[in-house]
Amino acid sequence: MPDAEPPPPRICPTCGKEGRTRFERCPHCRGSYFATPRTVRRRRRLIAGAAGALVAVAIAAFVVVATLDAVVAWALYAFFKPVNRELALLAGWLRLAYSAVFAVAIGQLSGALHVLGNADTMRAFTPDQVHTQALLRIADFHDIWTVSLVL
Repeated sequence: MPDAEPPPPRICPTCGKEGRTRFERCPHCRGSYFATPRTVRRRRRLIAGAAGALVAVAIAAFVVVATLDAVVAWALYAFFKPVNRELALLAGWLRLAYSAVFAVAIGQLSGALHVLGNADTMRAFTPDQVHTQALLRIADFHDIWTVSLVL
């Protein structure tokens, strides 16, 4: 098997460092290679503004989805048990594992909302640092959720 060519170098728009990675995030600062300063400013305004209430509603909806996924895990087991008990058990446990990993991802998303709404955080850090922390939590949510979809 021939060696794959290394990916082309990319310059991170966030930290300015060059990196050779196939992933969409910079290995140095975890910033997106596709983010421009304009999109970063827009995201910061949306998160800090009235979108906080919408994010809280979205988090509540995600919690409902994770809970329903646990119910679906049980339903998968109950539905397929008469056909093949071992396979039904595997399907149920995999769905339950997805639900658990998804719940961890939701925790990261709620952490972003906590960072933005915490008065102590606002006093301890500059607004840019607070927004960066929130965006990193949102990126963590996305990354963990993407991994959970493999299950």
